[in-house]
Amino acid sequence: MGGTYLIYARAQGGDLVSGLCDGNTAWTPEAAEEVEAVTGPGHAPAMRPVAAPSAQALPGAVAARGEGIPWWPWVGGAGVVIALGRVWLGRHRRTGGE
Repeated sequence: MGGTYLIYARAQGGDLVSGLCDGNTAWTPEAAEEVEAVTGPGHAPAMRPVAAPSAQALPGAVAARGEGIPWWPWVGGAGVVIALGRVWLGRHRRTGGE
């Protein structure tokens, strides 16, 4: 993963974007020479400072509602456990605890 790469990108709205029709390859002097023959000399893009995320909510934002597990599987599961417990208890009493 480490190393130097040639990234094929387009300028779009002040940014560089790379999509499915673009790509990258490992940097070699030969590959760089071929690209520069077509595009002219390249340079690394200027880095823009990135603002730290803010803890403030955006205007119009609403809190997400936690969905969790719906209640009906719990009720159904409890019903099955109770029914099996009653069957086991009935058999246990008829066989004298064996």
